[in-house]
Amino acid sequence: MNKDNISSIFKILRKNNPSPVTELHYKNTFQLLIAVILSAQATDKSVNAATKDLFKIAGTPKKMLSMGETKLKDYIKTYPDFPVKGVQYRDTASMCNSKGLHLANKYFYNTFLKYKANIDRIVAIDSRGFIFGGTLAYRLSRPLVLARKAGKLPGFTHGQEYTLEYGTAKIELQADSIHTGEKVLIIDDLCATGGTILATINTIQKNWDAEIIGVGCLVNLPELGGSERIQSLKIPFYSAVEYQGT
Repeated sequence: MNKDNISSIFKILRKNNPSPVTELHYKNTFQLLIAVILSAQATDKSVNAATKDLFKIAGTPKKMLSMGETKLKDYIKTYPDFPVKGVQYRDTASMCNSKGLHLANKYFYNTFLKYKANIDRIVAIDSRGFIFGGTLAYRLSRPLVLARKAGKLPGFTHGQEYTLEYGTAKIELQADSIHTGEKVLIIDDLCATGGTILATINTIQKNWDAEIIGVGCLVNLPELGGSERIQSLKIPFYSAVEYQGT
C-alpha cells in the first residue's frame, strides 16, 4: 500500500468518525501509549483491568521507571560461593522481609492479568516459586499446583530427573493435580540453566498433554542459557530482572 492510499483511508475515517473514542482508560499520553502497546496482545477490557492499579502508582514515565529492575534488585541479596564455590546465589527470599515482596508480586500480577482467561492452572516450583505462584494464583482465582522435589508429595506422582548448575535432582507433581489438555502457567523465582523448569515442562506435557502458555520468573540469569532453552520450545518467557554472569 502506497502513501497516497494510506492518506485516502485516513481521510475517509476522519470524515466518518471525526472524534474517535478509544475504550482504553488513560489520563495522559504516556498512559495511552502503554495501553495501546498492551492491547496488541490482549483485549481492551483486559488491558484496562491490568492498568487500573498500575497507573495509580506508575502513571508517568518517571514513576514507571522507578519501579524497574534496579529497584527490585535492591531487595535481592547475592551470596558468593553458595551452595558451591563459583556460584553467585541470588537469594529472592531476602525480599520477603521488605517491600520488595510487594513489588515482586505486583510484577507477576501486572504481567499475567491480561492472560487470565487463558490460564487453567498455575504451577509453582519448589520452593521459592511457591511464594510468587501462590500469591498470583490467589489474585487471579486460579488453582495452584505444587511442583516439588522428589519424595515431598504423597500419593501417585509423575516426575523427571534433571541436572542443576551444581548437581542433579528430580521434580514431581501429583498425578491428579492437572487435567488433560489444560492451559498451564509455570512460576519460579529464578531461571539459571533452566533444568528445573524444563523438567517441569516435560512432565506436564508428557503426562497431561497440557499447553504451557508461559513461564514467569522473578530473576533470569541469561548467560546460563535456561531462558533461551525455554523459548526454543516456543514457550513465552517472562522475567522482572536479569543478572549477567552466574
